Amino acid sequence: MPWFCRVILCGASLILALFAQPALGGIVNDTVVVQSKESDAYAKLYNLTANVSSNYAYLGKGYLVGWRFENMPLPRGAKIVDAVLELFCNQKESAPLTVRYLGEAADDSVPFTTSVGDIANRRKTNSSILDSPGSWSLWGWNSSPSLQAVIQEIVDRPGWRCGHALAVFADGSVSPACRGIYMSERAPEYAARLHVSYLLEQVEYDTDGDHVPDLILYDRDGDGYFECPVGKTEYTGTLVVEHPLEIMGYPATRSETLFKGGAFILTNGGRIISDLCSPIVSSAFPELKGNDLQVVARNHIFISYNGKILLGGDGTENWDGDVYLETTRPGSEIILKEGASIFGRHIDLITFMGEINIRRNCNLIGNSHINFKALESGDIRLNRDVAISTSSLDGDCWVKFTVREGDVHMNRDIEISADVIDMCGVNGNIWDDGEIRIIGLRQCW
Repeated sequence: MPWFCRVILCGASLILALFAQPALGGIVNDTVVVQSKESDAYAKLYNLTANVSSNYAYLGKGYLVGWRFENMPLPRGAKIVDAVLELFCNQKESAPLTVRYLGEAADDSVPFTTSVGDIANRRKTNSSILDSPGSWSLWGWNSSPSLQAVIQEIVDRPGWRCGHALAVFADGSVSPACRGIYMSERAPEYAARLHVSYLLEQVEYDTDGDHVPDLILYDRDGDGYFECPVGKTEYTGTLVVEHPLEIMGYPATRSETLFKGGAFILTNGGRIISDLCSPIVSSAFPELKGNDLQVVARNHIFISYNGKILLGGDGTENWDGDVYLETTRPGSEIILKEGASIFGRHIDLITFMGEINIRRNCNLIGNSHINFKALESGDIRLNRDVAISTSSLDGDCWVKFTVREGDVHMNRDIEISADVIDMCGVNGNIWDDGEIRIIGLRQCW
Protein backbone atom coordinates (compact mmCIF):
# COMPACT_ATOMS: atom_id res chain seq x y z
CA MET A 1 0.00 0.00 0.00
CA PRO A 2 1.41 3.44 -0.87
CA TRP A 3 2.74 5.47 2.05
CA PHE A 4 0.17 8.24 1.54
CA CYS A 5 -2.70 5.75 1.93
CA ARG A 6 -1.31 4.67 5.30
CA VAL A 7 -1.08 8.27 6.51
CA ILE A 8 -4.62 9.06 5.47
CA LEU A 9 -6.03 5.90 7.02
CA CYS A 10 -4.36 6.74 10.29
CA GLY A 11 -6.31 10.00 10.14
CA ALA A 12 -9.44 8.01 9.43
CA SER A 13 -8.96 6.08 12.67
CA LEU A 14 -8.81 9.32 14.58
CA ILE A 15 -11.98 10.60 12.96
CA LEU A 16 -13.73 7.33 13.83
CA ALA A 17 -12.78 7.79 17.46
CA LEU A 18 -14.11 11.34 17.46
CA PHE A 19 -17.37 10.88 15.61
CA ALA A 20 -18.53 7.28 15.75
CA GLN A 21 -18.97 6.84 19.48
CA PRO A 22 -22.58 6.15 20.51
CA ALA A 23 -24.37 8.78 22.54
CA LEU A 24 -24.09 7.78 26.19
CA GLY A 25 -27.28 5.95 27.00
CA GLY A 26 -29.01 7.67 24.08
CA ILE A 27 -29.43 10.87 26.13
CA VAL A 28 -29.86 14.04 24.08
CA ASN A 29 -29.54 17.58 25.49
CA ASP A 30 -31.31 20.49 23.79
CA THR A 31 -31.98 24.14 24.63
CA VAL A 32 -34.92 26.03 23.10
CA VAL A 33 -35.61 29.74 23.58
CA VAL A 34 -38.72 31.89 23.16
CA GLN A 35 -38.62 33.17 19.58
CA SER A 36 -41.43 35.74 19.19
CA LYS A 37 -43.42 38.27 21.20
CA GLU A 38 -46.56 36.15 20.87
CA SER A 39 -44.72 33.35 22.64
CA ASP A 40 -44.32 34.96 26.06
CA ALA A 41 -47.16 36.72 27.84
CA TYR A 42 -48.89 37.16 31.17
CA ALA A 43 -52.44 37.39 32.47
CA LYS A 44 -53.87 39.11 35.52
CA LEU A 45 -55.86 36.39 37.25
CA TYR A 46 -58.41 38.70 38.83
CA ASN A 47 -59.78 39.87 35.46
CA LEU A 48 -58.08 37.47 32.96
CA THR A 49 -56.72 40.28 30.78
CA ALA A 50 -53.55 39.38 28.86
CA ASN A 51 -50.44 41.23 27.72
CA VAL A 52 -48.25 39.83 24.92
CA SER A 53 -46.03 42.86 24.30
CA SER A 54 -44.52 43.84 27.65
CA ASN A 55 -40.77 44.09 28.19
CA TYR A 56 -41.14 42.55 31.64
CA ALA A 57 -43.52 40.51 33.76
CA TYR A 58 -44.10 39.71 37.42
CA LEU A 59 -43.84 36.18 38.68
CA GLY A 60 -46.11 35.61 41.67
CA LYS A 61 -48.90 37.60 43.32
CA GLY A 62 -51.94 37.39 41.08
CA TYR A 63 -50.14 36.75 37.77
CA LEU A 64 -50.11 33.82 35.36
CA VAL A 65 -47.05 33.96 33.08
CA GLY A 66 -46.69 31.77 29.99
CA TRP A 67 -43.84 30.86 27.67
CA ARG A 68 -44.33 29.06 24.37
CA PHE A 69 -41.41 27.15 22.85
CA GLU A 70 -41.63 26.51 19.12
CA ASN A 71 -40.04 23.75 17.04
CA MET A 72 -39.38 21.48 20.00
CA PRO A 73 -36.98 18.69 18.96
CA LEU A 74 -38.77 16.09 21.11
CA PRO A 75 -40.10 13.06 19.22
CA ARG A 76 -43.21 11.36 20.48
CA GLY A 77 -42.06 8.59 22.78
CA ALA A 78 -39.03 10.48 24.12
CA LYS A 79 -38.39 9.78 27.79
CA ILE A 80 -37.75 13.10 29.51
CA VAL A 81 -34.81 12.90 31.92
CA ASP A 82 -34.84 16.55 33.01
CA ALA A 83 -36.35 19.88 31.98
CA VAL A 84 -35.45 23.25 33.49
CA LEU A 85 -36.86 26.70 32.72
CA GLU A 86 -34.46 29.64 33.02
CA LEU A 87 -35.68 33.22 33.62
CA PHE A 88 -33.78 36.51 33.80
CA CYS A 89 -34.50 38.46 37.01
CA ASN A 90 -34.54 42.26 36.87
CA GLN A 91 -36.03 43.22 40.25
CA LYS A 92 -37.28 42.05 43.66
CA GLU A 93 -34.97 39.04 43.66
CA SER A 94 -35.59 38.26 47.35
CA ALA A 95 -39.34 38.81 47.56
CA PRO A 96 -41.17 35.79 49.04
CA LEU A 97 -42.38 33.72 46.12
CA THR A 98 -44.49 30.62 45.60
CA VAL A 99 -45.38 29.54 42.08
CA ARG A 100 -46.85 26.45 40.51
CA TYR A 101 -45.38 25.41 37.13
CA LEU A 102 -47.74 23.71 34.68
CA GLY A 103 -47.85 22.99 30.97
CA GLU A 104 -50.50 23.44 28.35
CA ALA A 105 -52.32 20.17 27.64
CA ALA A 106 -52.15 20.60 23.86
CA ASP A 107 -50.64 18.68 20.96
CA ASP A 108 -49.25 21.87 19.39
CA SER A 109 -49.51 25.11 21.35
CA VAL A 110 -50.67 28.14 19.35
CA PRO A 111 -49.37 31.71 19.91
CA PHE A 112 -50.76 33.72 22.82
CA THR A 113 -53.28 36.47 22.14
CA THR A 114 -54.71 39.43 24.05
CA SER A 115 -58.19 37.92 24.06
CA VAL A 116 -59.64 37.90 27.56
CA GLY A 117 -59.12 34.48 29.08
CA ASP A 118 -56.87 33.15 26.30
CA ILE A 119 -53.95 32.39 28.63
CA ALA A 120 -55.86 31.61 31.80
CA ASN A 121 -58.44 29.33 30.22
CA ARG A 122 -56.10 27.15 28.22
CA ARG A 123 -56.28 23.57 29.34
CA LYS A 124 -53.43 22.78 31.73
CA THR A 125 -51.52 19.56 32.39
CA ASN A 126 -52.43 17.34 35.29
CA SER A 127 -48.79 17.41 36.34
CA SER A 128 -47.53 20.50 38.16
CA ILE A 129 -44.50 21.51 40.21
CA LEU A 130 -44.77 23.77 43.27
CA ASP A 131 -41.75 25.96 43.94
CA SER A 132 -40.84 28.36 46.77
CA PRO A 133 -37.29 29.36 45.81
CA GLY A 134 -34.75 31.19 47.91
CA SER A 135 -33.26 34.48 46.75
CA TRP A 136 -32.57 34.72 43.05
CA SER A 137 -29.59 36.20 41.26
CA LEU A 138 -30.40 39.79 40.31
CA TRP A 139 -29.51 40.66 36.69
CA GLY A 140 -28.87 37.02 36.03
CA TRP A 141 -30.45 33.72 35.06
CA ASN A 142 -32.41 31.66 37.54
CA SER A 143 -33.54 28.07 37.18
CA SER A 144 -36.85 26.43 37.98
CA PRO A 145 -36.96 23.02 39.63
CA SER A 146 -37.14 20.06 37.28
CA LEU A 147 -40.26 20.19 35.10
CA GLN A 148 -39.71 16.64 33.89
CA ALA A 149 -43.22 15.43 34.75
CA VAL A 150 -44.88 18.40 33.04
CA ILE A 151 -42.94 18.02 29.77
CA GLN A 152 -43.34 14.24 29.82
CA GLU A 153 -47.13 14.56 29.99
CA ILE A 154 -47.11 16.80 26.89
CA VAL A 155 -44.87 14.62 24.71
CA ASP A 156 -46.83 11.51 25.72
CA ARG A 157 -49.98 12.95 24.14
CA PRO A 158 -51.13 10.89 21.09
CA GLY A 159 -51.07 13.99 18.85
CA TRP A 160 -47.64 15.25 19.89
CA ARG A 161 -44.99 15.33 17.13
CA CYS A 162 -41.39 16.46 16.91
CA GLY A 163 -41.34 20.11 15.77
CA HIS A 164 -44.55 21.07 17.56
CA ALA A 165 -44.73 23.86 20.14
CA LEU A 166 -45.34 23.48 23.85
CA ALA A 167 -46.21 26.05 26.52
CA VAL A 168 -45.18 26.28 30.17
CA PHE A 169 -46.94 28.45 32.78
CA ALA A 170 -46.05 29.86 36.20
CA ASP A 171 -49.18 30.34 38.32
CA GLY A 172 -48.57 32.85 41.14
CA SER A 173 -52.10 32.98 42.50
CA VAL A 174 -51.06 31.84 46.01
CA SER A 175 -47.84 33.87 46.24
CA PRO A 176 -47.63 36.64 48.89
CA ALA A 177 -45.36 38.76 46.67
CA CYS A 178 -43.77 38.78 43.22
CA ARG A 179 -40.42 39.01 41.45
CA GLY A 180 -39.64 40.76 38.18
CA ILE A 181 -38.37 39.05 35.04
CA TYR A 182 -37.52 40.25 31.54
CA MET A 183 -39.44 39.02 28.52
CA SER A 184 -38.22 38.53 24.96
CA GLU A 185 -39.54 42.01 23.98
CA ARG A 186 -36.80 43.55 26.09
CA ALA A 187 -34.17 41.92 23.88
CA PRO A 188 -33.74 38.43 22.38
CA GLU A 189 -30.92 37.66 24.81
CA TYR A 190 -33.38 37.90 27.72
CA ALA A 191 -35.87 35.41 26.25
CA ALA A 192 -36.74 32.50 28.52
CA ARG A 193 -34.83 29.27 27.90
CA LEU A 194 -35.94 25.68 28.31
CA HIS A 195 -33.19 23.09 28.77
CA VAL A 196 -34.39 19.54 28.09
CA SER A 197 -32.56 16.23 28.44
CA TYR A 198 -34.29 13.19 27.03
CA LEU A 199 -33.71 9.54 26.26
CA LEU A 200 -34.77 8.33 22.85
CA GLU A 201 -35.96 4.76 22.53
CA GLN A 202 -37.41 5.37 19.08
CA VAL A 203 -37.41 8.04 16.38
CA GLU A 204 -40.27 8.78 14.02
CA TYR A 205 -39.95 10.25 10.53
CA ASP A 206 -42.91 12.02 8.93
CA THR A 207 -41.56 12.47 5.41
CA ASP A 208 -44.70 13.79 3.71
CA GLY A 209 -45.94 16.23 6.37
CA ASP A 210 -49.25 14.48 7.09
CA HIS A 211 -48.42 14.13 10.81
CA VAL A 212 -48.37 10.35 10.51
CA PRO A 213 -44.98 8.61 10.88
CA ASP A 214 -43.82 6.96 7.67
CA LEU A 215 -40.84 5.31 9.33
CA ILE A 216 -40.19 4.37 12.97
CA LEU A 217 -36.76 3.19 14.10
CA TYR A 218 -35.90 1.73 17.51
CA ASP A 219 -32.78 1.61 19.68
CA ARG A 220 -33.33 -1.92 20.98
CA ASP A 221 -29.79 -2.52 22.22
CA GLY A 222 -29.54 0.81 24.05
CA ASP A 223 -26.31 1.97 22.41
CA GLY A 224 -27.72 5.34 21.32
CA TYR A 225 -28.06 4.33 17.65
CA PHE A 226 -31.38 3.55 15.97
CA GLU A 227 -31.41 0.38 13.90
CA CYS A 228 -32.09 0.80 10.17
CA PRO A 229 -34.24 -1.86 8.50
CA VAL A 230 -32.48 -4.27 6.18
CA GLY A 231 -33.67 -3.97 2.57
CA LYS A 232 -35.63 -1.26 0.76
CA THR A 233 -37.53 1.45 2.63
CA GLU A 234 -39.64 3.73 0.43
CA TYR A 235 -41.08 7.09 1.44
CA THR A 236 -42.82 9.86 -0.47
CA GLY A 237 -41.35 13.16 0.76
CA THR A 238 -38.09 14.17 2.42
CA LEU A 239 -36.33 11.98 4.96
CA VAL A 240 -34.42 14.24 7.38
CA VAL A 241 -32.00 12.27 9.57
CA GLU A 242 -30.86 14.15 12.67
CA HIS A 243 -30.12 11.19 14.95
CA PRO A 244 -27.49 8.42 14.77
CA LEU A 245 -28.60 5.36 12.78
CA GLU A 246 -27.05 1.91 12.54
CA ILE A 247 -27.26 -0.51 9.63
CA MET A 248 -27.86 -3.88 11.25
CA GLY A 249 -26.70 -7.20 9.85
CA TYR A 250 -27.03 -10.84 10.80
CA PRO A 251 -24.18 -13.20 11.70
CA ALA A 252 -21.86 -13.63 8.71
CA THR A 253 -24.37 -11.88 6.44
CA ARG A 254 -23.72 -8.65 4.62
CA SER A 255 -26.85 -6.48 4.44
CA GLU A 256 -27.90 -3.42 2.48
CA THR A 257 -30.17 -0.62 3.57
CA LEU A 258 -31.85 1.30 0.74
CA PHE A 259 -33.69 4.57 1.36
CA LYS A 260 -35.73 5.57 -1.70
CA GLY A 261 -37.96 8.63 -1.85
CA GLY A 262 -38.33 12.29 -2.70
CA ALA A 263 -35.24 13.71 -0.99
CA PHE A 264 -32.71 12.78 1.69
CA ILE A 265 -31.02 15.05 4.23
CA LEU A 266 -28.39 13.99 6.78
CA THR A 267 -27.66 16.89 9.06
CA ASN A 268 -26.47 17.94 12.51
CA GLY A 269 -26.45 14.95 14.86
CA GLY A 270 -27.14 12.55 12.00
CA ARG A 271 -24.72 9.66 11.56
CA ILE A 272 -25.10 6.37 9.75
CA ILE A 273 -22.75 3.57 10.80
CA SER A 274 -22.48 -0.15 10.12
CA ASP A 275 -21.67 -3.02 12.38
CA LEU A 276 -18.00 -2.73 13.17
CA CYS A 277 -18.47 0.83 14.39
CA SER A 278 -20.91 -0.47 17.02
CA PRO A 279 -19.24 -1.94 20.11
CA ILE A 280 -22.30 -4.03 20.92
CA VAL A 281 -22.80 -5.64 17.53
CA SER A 282 -19.14 -6.03 16.63
CA SER A 283 -18.31 -7.83 19.85
CA ALA A 284 -21.00 -10.41 19.03
CA PHE A 285 -20.27 -10.71 15.30
CA PRO A 286 -16.62 -9.81 14.71
CA GLU A 287 -16.67 -11.45 11.27
CA LEU A 288 -18.88 -8.69 9.86
CA LYS A 289 -16.82 -6.22 7.90
CA GLY A 290 -19.53 -3.67 7.21
CA ASN A 291 -22.92 -3.31 5.59
CA ASP A 292 -23.96 -1.18 2.64
CA LEU A 293 -26.02 1.99 2.35
CA GLN A 294 -27.84 3.05 -0.80
CA VAL A 295 -29.81 6.29 -1.08
CA VAL A 296 -31.83 6.97 -4.23
CA ALA A 297 -33.64 10.32 -4.10
CA ARG A 298 -35.67 12.07 -6.74
CA ASN A 299 -35.04 15.66 -5.75
CA HIS A 300 -31.78 16.02 -3.84
CA ILE A 301 -29.35 14.44 -1.41
CA PHE A 302 -27.92 16.84 1.15
CA ILE A 303 -25.29 15.84 3.73
CA SER A 304 -24.33 18.77 5.88
CA TYR A 305 -23.44 20.18 9.30
CA ASN A 306 -21.23 17.29 10.42
CA GLY A 307 -23.42 14.58 8.97
CA LYS A 308 -21.41 11.34 8.92
CA ILE A 309 -21.61 8.08 6.99
CA LEU A 310 -19.11 5.58 8.45
CA LEU A 311 -19.52 2.12 6.99
CA GLY A 312 -17.48 -0.78 8.27
CA GLY A 313 -14.12 -0.15 9.82
CA ASP A 314 -12.32 -1.84 12.66
CA GLY A 315 -10.65 1.34 13.89
CA THR A 316 -7.71 0.94 11.50
CA GLU A 317 -8.11 0.35 7.76
CA ASN A 318 -11.21 -1.71 6.98
CA TRP A 319 -13.90 0.58 5.58
CA ASP A 320 -15.84 -2.29 4.07
CA GLY A 321 -19.36 -0.96 3.62
CA ASP A 322 -20.34 0.49 0.25
CA VAL A 323 -21.98 3.92 -0.06
CA TYR A 324 -24.15 4.64 -3.09
CA LEU A 325 -25.88 8.03 -3.43
CA GLU A 326 -27.93 8.81 -6.54
CA THR A 327 -30.39 11.54 -7.50
CA THR A 328 -32.73 10.68 -10.37
CA ARG A 329 -34.74 13.76 -11.33
CA PRO A 330 -33.04 15.74 -14.11
CA GLY A 331 -31.19 18.65 -12.54
CA SER A 332 -31.28 17.36 -8.96
CA GLU A 333 -28.11 17.71 -6.89
CA ILE A 334 -25.92 15.92 -4.40
CA ILE A 335 -24.52 18.42 -1.91
CA LEU A 336 -21.99 17.85 0.86
CA LYS A 337 -20.79 20.70 3.05
CA GLU A 338 -20.06 21.97 6.58
CA GLY A 339 -17.95 19.10 7.88
CA ALA A 340 -19.75 16.21 6.17
CA SER A 341 -17.86 12.90 5.99
CA ILE A 342 -18.30 9.66 4.06
CA PHE A 343 -16.07 6.66 4.83
CA GLY A 344 -16.65 3.37 3.01
CA ARG A 345 -15.21 0.76 0.67
CA HIS A 346 -16.74 1.83 -2.65
CA ILE A 347 -18.23 5.32 -2.68
CA ASP A 348 -20.41 6.36 -5.64
CA LEU A 349 -22.08 9.78 -6.07
CA ILE A 350 -24.29 9.95 -9.18
CA THR A 351 -26.53 12.69 -10.60
CA PHE A 352 -28.50 12.99 -13.83
CA MET A 353 -28.17 16.44 -15.39
CA GLY A 354 -27.41 17.86 -11.93
CA GLU A 355 -24.39 19.01 -9.95
CA ILE A 356 -22.26 17.21 -7.40
CA ASN A 357 -21.21 19.96 -5.02
CA ILE A 358 -18.73 19.25 -2.19
CA ARG A 359 -17.38 22.04 -0.03
CA ARG A 360 -16.30 23.38 3.36
CA ASN A 361 -14.34 20.84 5.39
CA CYS A 362 -15.72 17.67 3.81
CA ASN A 363 -13.90 14.32 3.89
CA LEU A 364 -14.41 11.30 1.64
CA ILE A 365 -12.29 8.23 2.36
CA GLY A 366 -12.64 4.98 0.39
CA ASN A 367 -11.09 1.58 0.91
CA SER A 368 -11.03 0.82 -2.82
CA HIS A 369 -12.47 3.50 -5.08
CA ILE A 370 -14.52 6.69 -5.23
CA ASN A 371 -16.68 7.56 -8.25
CA PHE A 372 -18.17 10.97 -9.07
CA LYS A 373 -20.63 10.79 -11.98
CA ALA A 374 -22.54 13.76 -13.41
CA LEU A 375 -24.44 12.01 -16.19
CA GLU A 376 -25.66 13.77 -19.35
CA SER A 377 -24.86 17.26 -18.02
CA GLY A 378 -23.98 19.05 -14.82
CA ASP A 379 -20.74 20.05 -13.10
CA ILE A 380 -18.70 18.55 -10.30
CA ARG A 381 -17.56 21.22 -7.83
CA LEU A 382 -15.01 20.85 -5.04
CA ASN A 383 -14.71 24.05 -3.00
CA ARG A 384 -12.94 25.02 0.23
CA ASP A 385 -11.02 22.47 2.31
CA VAL A 386 -12.16 19.22 0.71
CA ALA A 387 -10.12 16.03 1.26
CA ILE A 388 -10.69 12.96 -0.95
CA SER A 389 -8.63 9.80 -0.59
CA THR A 390 -8.84 6.08 -1.23
CA SER A 391 -6.60 3.07 -0.64
CA SER A 392 -6.61 -0.69 -1.01
CA LEU A 393 -4.49 -3.58 0.25
CA ASP A 394 -5.53 -5.72 -2.71
CA GLY A 395 -4.78 -3.49 -5.70
CA ASP A 396 -4.76 0.01 -7.07
CA CYS A 397 -7.03 2.54 -5.38
CA TRP A 398 -8.54 5.22 -7.56
CA VAL A 399 -10.71 8.32 -7.68
CA LYS A 400 -12.66 8.74 -10.92
CA PHE A 401 -14.56 11.74 -12.29
CA THR A 402 -17.16 11.39 -15.07
CA VAL A 403 -18.80 14.48 -16.56
CA ARG A 404 -20.47 14.02 -19.92
CA GLU A 405 -21.46 17.63 -20.63
CA GLY A 406 -19.99 19.71 -17.83
CA ASP A 407 -16.85 20.79 -16.03
CA VAL A 408 -14.89 19.87 -12.93
CA HIS A 409 -14.17 22.89 -10.69
CA MET A 410 -11.59 22.65 -7.88
CA ASN A 411 -11.03 25.73 -5.74
CA ARG A 412 -9.34 26.61 -2.44
CA ASP A 413 -7.42 23.90 -0.60
CA ILE A 414 -8.49 20.68 -2.30
CA GLU A 415 -6.52 17.46 -1.70
CA ILE A 416 -7.01 14.24 -3.71
CA SER A 417 -4.98 11.14 -2.82
CA ALA A 418 -5.10 7.78 -4.62
CA ASP A 419 -2.95 5.50 -6.75
CA VAL A 420 -4.81 6.84 -9.79
CA ILE A 421 -6.82 10.05 -10.21
CA ASP A 422 -8.82 9.40 -13.41
CA MET A 423 -10.24 12.37 -15.34
CA CYS A 424 -10.66 10.54 -18.64
CA GLY A 425 -14.43 10.68 -18.35
CA VAL A 426 -14.53 14.50 -18.16
CA ASN A 427 -15.68 15.89 -21.51
CA GLY A 428 -15.63 19.51 -20.38
CA ASN A 429 -13.01 21.67 -18.69
CA ILE A 430 -10.98 20.90 -15.57
CA TRP A 431 -10.57 24.07 -13.52
CA ASP A 432 -7.72 24.25 -11.00
CA ASP A 433 -7.08 27.46 -9.05
CA GLY A 434 -3.51 26.45 -8.19
CA GLU A 435 -4.27 25.43 -4.59
CA ILE A 436 -4.93 21.78 -5.44
CA ARG A 437 -2.73 19.03 -3.93
CA ILE A 438 -2.66 15.80 -5.91
CA ILE A 439 -0.96 12.66 -4.59
CA GLY A 440 -0.94 9.83 -7.12
CA LEU A 441 -0.92 9.22 -10.86
CA ARG A 442 -3.00 11.59 -12.97
CA GLN A 443 -4.82 10.21 -16.01
CA CYS A 444 -6.15 12.44 -18.84
CA TRP A 445 -5.30 15.60 -16.91
